[in-house]
Amino acid sequence: MCLAVIAYNTHPKYRLIIASNRDEFYSRASTPAHFWDDAPHILAGRDMQHKGTWFGITTRGKLALITNVRDPGAMKSGSPSRGEIVKRYLRQDLSPDAYLEELLSRGKDFSGFNLIFGTVRKLFYYSNHPEHWQEITPGIHALSNANLNTPWPKVEFAKEQLRKSTENNHYIEDSGLFPILFNSIEYPMQKLPDTGVGSSLEKMLSPVFIYSPNYGTRSSSVLKVDYNNQVTLSEKTFDRQEDGDTYQKRLENRANSFSFRVDS
Repeated sequence: MCLAVIAYNTHPKYRLIIASNRDEFYSRASTPAHFWDDAPHILAGRDMQHKGTWFGITTRGKLALITNVRDPGAMKSGSPSRGEIVKRYLRQDLSPDAYLEELLSRGKDFSGFNLIFGTVRKLFYYSNHPEHWQEITPGIHALSNANLNTPWPKVEFAKEQLRKSTENNHYIEDSGLFPILFNSIEYPMQKLPDTGVGSSLEKMLSPVFIYSPNYGTRSSSVLKVDYNNQVTLSEKTFDRQEDGDTYQKRLENRANSFSFRVDS
């Protein structure tokens, strides 16, 4: 997952709103959001390479999402998959405070990551590069591949658009949030950070919705939790399409949605 924008305790109907994009290589197999056969309380997509996930919620009201840190110096050769971090929290009977203690003891074993985790009532942010954490306060927040609320252009765009949506639409219909996630405008180099990946890659990665021949946005998700603990998760997944030997700049779009009530 490479962008998540969050409205937390700022809306009259919804306690929590998360709109997020997951960016990944098209060749890396994954499944859309579903309730897992081996852990039926977890609703999440799944990486088929390591069986972890990037974003999920449980019927007990626990949730977590992760992004990589875009810094070549944050990579650790032979480290475990970062999708394991989200899976472990969702799968185990650990409170947010207990999991934070675990992260503080072993978070540096992984390549650089940012994690938002907790329950629908209490959220934490943790990063292992550099290591720090905080409880998330009410308001509009956004996370990409740097620290929480780092003002990259797409982060600022997503925050402003979600702020406008929460102010103007008390019900935040899904169709009103997905356009935020589908914005594919590339930003000029003078507005972009230097994360050490080179100017051409920096520019390609600058939009909210990323598209390239081999890598791009694979799924867009909108999670809403109201004050009665009713959860709605809507997701659109994308795969590159090819026509013979000719690459087609188009994406196949599949959609699904879920609604349930959490115990928290």
